[in-house]
Amino acid sequence: MYSEANDTNKDLCATAPQPLAHRVGFCFEQLRGEISRMLDNEAFYTERIQKLEVDLSVYKRAYNDVDTERRQLEKLKHDAVREKEDLENQIKGFRVVALLDGDGAIFSPDLIAQGRVGGHAAAQKLSDYLLQHLSSNFGANQYQLWVYVFFNKRGLVDTFGRVGKLLVKSRFDDFVMGFNQAAERFLMVDVGDAKEAADAKIKGSGSLTEFESLPTKLIFPASSSRRRTPLASDI
Repeated sequence: MYSEANDTNKDLCATAPQPLAHRVGFCFEQLRGEISRMLDNEAFYTERIQKLEVDLSVYKRAYNDVDTERRQLEKLKHDAVREKEDLENQIKGFRVVALLDGDGAIFSPDLIAQGRVGGHAAAQKLSDYLLQHLSSNFGANQYQLWVYVFFNKRGLVDTFGRVGKLLVKSRFDDFVMGFNQAAERFLMVDVGDAKEAADAKIKGSGSLTEFESLPTKLIFPASSSRRRTPLASDI
């Protein structure tokens, strides 16, 4: 690094007075001064660089801390959103509609003979069975059950009379009343004595739209025109 002072020093060395030894000594002193200033500048800039490196290290640590905190907050947000969705699903539940053909799979005569008490017991047993089935196949959730049993009352009562189950026949109305009172969304419905009326009612209910606002599963456990499944008829 040369400055105007350097050029002046050169002139002084060039015009330094005689003798030669005096001129050499003069130039040497000038050179030593330049070297001293260069060393001073180097120390200054070295110290400045070190300070900047320290500052940079501090900023890097601060950035890393902020970035780590940001990632943690994002994870907390993600977990909170997922937990919120889980809680919402638990609150509104999973709606399940079970449509049963009561002509093809009516309840146990022993329960029907108990009248209203038997109806309550049948509804509870059916609810327990469905919830166990759903939990085993679809996981533990807050299921909301809608159960509809469609049947031909006249046909069933006549059948009970023909096979000699007079007590069952006489208590059937009380049984239906007990079943319907057991839970708000449990209902046995007499669909009349038309041929396959219960089966037709189930087929028509398969397109229910009032349940579309929540996750819904439709279950068709048994029908006189389908293969018999062990559900209501075994309760």
